[in-house]
This record gives sequence, structure tokens and C-alpha cells, in this order.
Amino acid sequence: MQRLRLAFFSPYNPQRTGVSDYSEELLPYLAEKADVDLVAGPYELSNTAITSRFRVLRDVEFRANASRYDMAIYQIANSFDQHSYMIPHMQSCPGIMVLHDYHVNYLVSGLTLSQGDLPALRGILRPHYGDQASALAWKLLLS
Repeated sequence: MQRLRLAFFSPYNPQRTGVSDYSEELLPYLAEKADVDLVAGPYELSNTAITSRFRVLRDVEFRANASRYDMAIYQIANSFDQHSYMIPHMQSCPGIMVLHDYHVNYLVSGLTLSQGDLPALRGILRPHYGDQASALAWKLLLS
């Protein structure tokens, strides 16, 4: 039986997050069962024990070779800076999403703001903030 080939999306060290620590601790155990390539954001990984054992790809490289993988695994939390690069891949290459936060409001609002979609942001905020949603949406957009 052929081993699974996995694309593992996550923040990695030096990104300061529990998700990067969790992922780096999990990877050696996952590698016992599957061939794993790491897909990282736009920074250099700092853990040489990880970089010497696993192939590291940028998301553009993954997109060009997505068909080589049996599955993608996405480690998702609430940081726009650390997780937003994964979202387009989740839409085009479905896989397993491991959700590390129950609320991903900063990720969703960051994605919405990065697309310049102020009406959508108001819609997201309105159920909780009511009449203050529009003013808050503008504050978020400008800060």
C-alpha cells in the first residue's frame, strides 16, 4: 500500500503562536504514517529540525502541484496574518481543517477588509453591535 501524500498548512516557528508549536510537535508522528510537505506563509522557518526533515513549499508552489497530494490539512486559528494565505487553497483544494479557535472573527474581518468589502463587514457586525455596526466597520477599516 502506498503512503498518503499530505500538504500540511500551518504557521511555523518563528511565528509566535501555539498553533506553530502544536504543528511542529505533531509533524514527526504524522510523518510515521504519511509523506508530508509543509506549506508555509511568506517567511523562513526557524526550526532546523523541521526544515531538515520536511520539504517546505510556498503557497504558490503548492497551487502549481496540488494534484500531487492525496489531501491537504489546514491548521486554522484567529490570526489574519498567520492564516489568511490558506483560505484560497481551502476553497480550491478541500481537505481537513483543524480549528484551533472557536471564534475566528479577526480572521474573517481581516479577510473581509482585505477585499475592501465594507458592506459585508457591516453585515457581520450588525447582529452583535446593531446600530453601532457601521461606525465600528469604518473604525476597523481605517485602523
